Amino acid sequence: MKILNMSEMIKLAQETLENGTVIEADEFVAGADVFIVTEDGENVALPVGEYIMADGRVLVVSSEGVIGEIKEASAPEAEAPAPVEANEDEKKEDETPAEALNYVTKEELAQVVDEIKMMIEEVVKEMAEEVAEEKVEEKKEEEKVAMSSNRPARKPMRHKPEAKTAKPLDLNSDVAKNATTFERVMAKLAQ
Repeated sequence: MKILNMSEMIKLAQETLENGTVIEADEFVAGADVFIVTEDGENVALPVGEYIMADGRVLVVSSEGVIGEIKEASAPEAEAPAPVEANEDEKKEDETPAEALNYVTKEELAQVVDEIKMMIEEVVKEMAEEVAEEKVEEKKEEEKVAMSSNRPARKPMRHKPEAKTAKPLDLNSDVAKNATTFERVMAKLAQ
């Protein structure tokens, strides 16, 4: 502290909300920044809304993290006053969950799934019809080609090589005795 030339530490004012949440600000006056103190010591800007403090005052946050005004606690009336909502998110929780959070009910989900199944079945039927039509068209084309030729369809041709009898190499001949390897190979090929 002495090195930084700070004679005293800056202390932020802390207050507790009715629900036990600890909030912190330089001072609790209009226009001051206000934060929620989290468990790990980080400060998070307080969302827009109205909050009841532990002493009964109402803290109004006009824009995120900025105090709009602080209302004094009202005198108790004969009837219990309507509870002040903490913020818009908590207000929505009072409504039915399906409406507030736009959740889908099981019945709606089942209806959508049935519609999707019907769509898929229609697409599959259309594709099957297209494939069947293509096959019919291909068959017609094949028939046209077969009808256009005047001769009957031929049987497939098979390869039948002529059987050659190999002549044995006569090793006693003059060619075999005096010939080089190349000449013997050529003589064998000539047979």
